[in-house]
Amino acid sequence: MKNLINYFAVRHLAVRIVFIIDLTIVFCSFLLAAILRFNFDFTKVNDTIAIHALISVGVYATFFYLFKSYKGVVRHASLLDIQRIVQASFLAVVFMLLTSFVLLQIFSYTGDLLLSKSILIIQFLLAPFFMATFRLTVKEVYASFLTNYSKLTTRAVIYGAGHSGITTKNTISRGGRMKVIGFIDDNPKMTGKTLEGIGVLNTLKVIDSDFLTEQNITQLIIAPDEKAHLHQKQVIEYCLDKNIEVKEVPPFSKWIGGELKARQIKPVRIEDLLGRGEISLNNKKISKDLQGKVVMVTGGAGSIGSEIVRQILYYGPKDVIIVDQAESPCHDLEVALRKEFEGRSLNIHTIIGDITNIGRMKELFNTYRPNLVFHAAAYKHVPLMELNAF
Repeated sequence: MKNLINYFAVRHLAVRIVFIIDLTIVFCSFLLAAILRFNFDFTKVNDTIAIHALISVGVYATFFYLFKSYKGVVRHASLLDIQRIVQASFLAVVFMLLTSFVLLQIFSYTGDLLLSKSILIIQFLLAPFFMATFRLTVKEVYASFLTNYSKLTTRAVIYGAGHSGITTKNTISRGGRMKVIGFIDDNPKMTGKTLEGIGVLNTLKVIDSDFLTEQNITQLIIAPDEKAHLHQKQVIEYCLDKNIEVKEVPPFSKWIGGELKARQIKPVRIEDLLGRGEISLNNKKISKDLQGKVVMVTGGAGSIGSEIVRQILYYGPKDVIIVDQAESPCHDLEVALRKEFEGRSLNIHTIIGDITNIGRMKELFNTYRPNLVFHAAAYKHVPLMELNAF
């Protein structure tokens, strides 16, 4: 079964075969149109009708060739492919109707080769329908086949149950490597409904439950909507916490030729969660401000202060004075820095001190004369400290 899946994954129907199938459909459509035209009187479907059917096949073949309607990969058939079929068929039937009109009205030809206008029109209604059905059937069977038997299928949910959400579902389902388990949407009126056989769930109920983990969801795709997603940040944070990959669909204006491509669906950037534009640092200016300077960092052994110290050291300061009242974190930080920057000359001074002690701070400023001070000393648990003010 695996080899069969791989075979169909890399092979597709040759354009010649598709061309022959389309022409066979055109021929059969003409015969069916004749049967309908004669009210199922099969005695009237004679050799002349068969010759007429072959003539129509020749005309349709010419326009199919001009429009290249048979060159699309059938398993990935799109509205554009069907549009080409309809355009080619329309021009083919118009050509035959005009030819019949000229032969009859101008040349007064009434021979056996004159095509019936009613049969041609009925054929035009049938042939594109059957060709489109053929393509869509192959597409759905192929996608269903891969989804059901491929072990590489990714289970995903789509955030957004609007038009773009449905388009996203159809796009990612084509390759058979991804199966959409459900839609989630902020609109409570959508809850409980189905889109193309897939259920729509309420956003808050999903993130307040274990639905995603219970369904083994490994990917969430955010589809753009007319209105901004109200709980997008919450959904992203929830998925990241559950190790679920989050991707997003670009806005409609960026779709290629008005059609979404799977390669356009990209992972969400962390910067997108900030709610503002990305800030670009001016490294030259920072280097000018820090290089060769004496820099003091208060609260330097804390989580924020220690990272500030690390960043400062990359810019070559003359001295870095780390001030903190916690002796163990100060010791651990100094050991870690000397190991991290091994081989480089580090002028760091770890000072135990409380910034609320004015005398101690005056002593440090008089001793080291800092050019810059990064004040990172602060309590983290504000409500607790408010209850214990002193």
